[in-house]
Amino acid sequence: MIENKLDDPAKALPKLRLKYSRVLKPRFLYACAADGAGGLKVLFFDLAWRGVDAADFRVVDSFMSLTDMKLKIEQDKLKRQEQEICIDTMLAGGFDPAAGKERAYQLTCILILLNLYREGKMKMLVHMATGLGKTRTMVALVKALLEHALARRILFVVDNGGGGGGGGGVDGILDNPDPASLIQRVQITEDGIKIIDNIPIAKARELFEEGVKSTMDPRIALLRRKAWEDKDYQPTEEELSLIKEWAAAPDVILTEEQLQRIYEYPAGSVWDFFLAVLGVKKIPTTRELIEAGFESYLGLYNFTDEQAKALRKIKDVFVANLSSRGRVDLDTIFADPIYARLIGDFEEINRKFDGKLREVVDDMQGSFRKAA
Repeated sequence: MIENKLDDPAKALPKLRLKYSRVLKPRFLYACAADGAGGLKVLFFDLAWRGVDAADFRVVDSFMSLTDMKLKIEQDKLKRQEQEICIDTMLAGGFDPAAGKERAYQLTCILILLNLYREGKMKMLVHMATGLGKTRTMVALVKALLEHALARRILFVVDNGGGGGGGGGVDGILDNPDPASLIQRVQITEDGIKIIDNIPIAKARELFEEGVKSTMDPRIALLRRKAWEDKDYQPTEEELSLIKEWAAAPDVILTEEQLQRIYEYPAGSVWDFFLAVLGVKKIPTTRELIEAGFESYLGLYNFTDEQAKALRKIKDVFVANLSSRGRVDLDTIFADPIYARLIGDFEEINRKFDGKLREVVDDMQGSFRKAA
């Protein structure tokens, strides 16, 4: 793109770089401007520039030839193929607090895709079982492509009814690659509700735990001492309200409901989480709650050994998915070839339950919720 910008370069050049180039998508920009001595100077801008000086036009002696432009583009491609690429492990490949483990396979997947892409491979397919984080993996891949100038535009296609494992469709994914992994902190003011930020669950938990341990509020410090001195101490209603008010104040900004999500314990109170931080009480994990609910459920009915074995396999799939995605259903399980191979054919299993497998599994899920 070549423009003559004699009148007002201070206004025209940013407009050329930021506005026109977004529409026309050129790689190289040239502009002619007054040099202050009655002459002209030629200015050049490469839209692939990165770094602190990437916002400025540079003075050049002449225009590049088409051959030189093609050569520069090829040189940049070679440079990008050799550059080290950093993956945002807050999106994928890092520690997942919900599952309690690293998601290293996501990072491996992204690096394989990037290496193949840089070698020129344009068609690739990624398959992962339900709940393993396909959306997270792809969002982290897209971010790496854009940040390292390996791509300029990305088409991200999802089911309009809810991409990303049951999320909010296209808008939901673009606004937030995995809303279930974030905590929205808000403050109630005289003017209404003010959204402070959206932070990862792991960060929210860190804020709460650090706050409990280090706060200088004398009322919270007194409760800390009471809990340490008497493991069976039961707080008064006023003391419970005090902790809730403190947690919702500017130092932490978390509600009891959010703490229940953070610790994956819907039945827990703010006092339970307070004691857990102090090491006085252990919060049961999602896996422990489901296992307890399942064993209780089996004890209520006279299932045959074959039926109990099938339900145990289905329960294991629920454990694997609920820990990471928060939801899974029977259709999702049997639609996945890995799970179907593990459990067996749906029709075959359904016959073992006299055609009532769905009703039995729904009832079993209810026991999970009761345990939680």
